[in-house]
This record gives sequence, structure tokens and C-alpha cells, in this order.
Amino acid sequence: MGLARICAISATPRRRDNTAFLIRRFLVTDEALRYGDLALAAVADGAPTSQVPVHMVRAIVLATRGDFGAARAAIDESRQIAESNAVMVWLGSVYTTWGWIAAETGHPEEGVACIERALGLQEAIGLKSQLPTSYLRLADAHLAAGQYEAAAVAARRARDVAESLGAAGRRAGAIRALADAGVETGDDGTEALYRELERVARDLDLRPLQAHAHLGLGRLSHRAGRPGEAADHLATALAMCRDMGMTHWVERAEALFR
Repeated sequence: MGLARICAISATPRRRDNTAFLIRRFLVTDEALRYGDLALAAVADGAPTSQVPVHMVRAIVLATRGDFGAARAAIDESRQIAESNAVMVWLGSVYTTWGWIAAETGHPEEGVACIERALGLQEAIGLKSQLPTSYLRLADAHLAAGQYEAAAVAARRARDVAESLGAAGRRAGAIRALADAGVETGDDGTEALYRELERVARDLDLRPLQAHAHLGLGRLSHRAGRPGEAADHLATALAMCRDMGMTHWVERAEALFR
């Protein structure tokens, strides 16, 4: 899927909100934000059901790049539209994104509560397709809170539901969260999880996850006393993050090896 296709879809009224999902799936660069602006313009006078996902996915792109201030503003806009117009089909996903951003910005307890609220809503109205992402973000919130066993439970749930849906990308995200929990608990299977993640992310062209896999493998190599291997993985992760404009994650990665 190229940029021309994304642009074409953004100009199609009945599918303009789908632009947001193409942005999230294929781009985490400055181009993602430019096409996000096109999507926002396309839905400015549209139905709330189109506006909510565009603002939400813009928040996801911004947060993935580490621009959490702008991400909070975008998800707040999405939340206000969803709540005031009772856009129930998207409200759970909005709460999930809100909770994830809260956890990443130093408020993990708020994040866990918000995502659990989202899961309750999604379960109640049968939005199974949204559950893998919400369980993944719940795992992330538990990781931020230092609740590693709870994070592993949520990550396994995300993986299982994603597998039942045939959602390969979301399954990859769940593997990432499960591996991150394993790093903290010392699970023997963690290296295998990161290697699986690197392979799957490469096959699916999910570059942020591929970079994360290299970072995880670098951390494990560093702990195991393999400095050369650790340096290679770290260099690969940092290069990929810089190429995607994810400068916040570059700083986090470098901090792990100081």
C-alpha cells in the first residue's frame, strides 16, 4: 500500500475515515502526520463516526513518535466527540488510547482504570475485534506501573484473541508486550519471544516493532555479557527509530544502556 493509495482513499467520502487506519498501519513518519492532516480536513464537516477515529489514530501516531503533549490533545478531541455524540462503536478504543497515553506519561494507575473501563464497554457490546489492542494497552499500562505478572496475563490475553481473529499485526504487538514483561521477570523464554517478534515484524513491515525487538535483544545480550552483540542490536534499533522520527524512543533506548 503506497502513499498514492492512501491519498486516494482520503479523498473518497465514504471511506475517508479509513485513511486513519492506513496511516497507523504503514507510517510512523512525518508523512503520517501530513496525511493525517488530509484526513482531518476530509472529515471536518463529516459525521462524528468519521471524526472520532481520525483524531484517535492521529493521537496514536503522535504518541508512537513520543509527542505525548500533542497526542493528549488529539485523544481529548476524539473523546469529547465520541462522548457528546454517543459514538459507542469507537468509545472503547478512545478510552484505551487515552489510558495508554496516561500510562506512558507517568499515570499508570489512571491508565489501567481507563483501559479496564474500555474493555468492559467493548465486551458488553460485542466489539471483539477491538479487544486485542485494549488488552495490549492494558499490558503496557501494567508494565508502566511495575506490575509485570499482570502485564504478562494481559499480553497473553491479547495474543490469544488476536490469534482467534487472525490479526497478525496485533498478535505481534502482544508478543512485544509479553517479551517486555519477561525481561523484567527473568523469564527464560524472553529471547525466543524477541526473535519471533523481529521475524514477524520484518515480514509484516511493522518497523516500530522490529526496532523494539532489536532493543530487547540488545538488553538481553548486554545482561548476558555479550557486548558486541548488544551494541549491534542497539545500533539497529536506534537507526530505525531515528529514521521514523521516534526521537523520544531513541532517548529511552540509550538510557537503558547507560
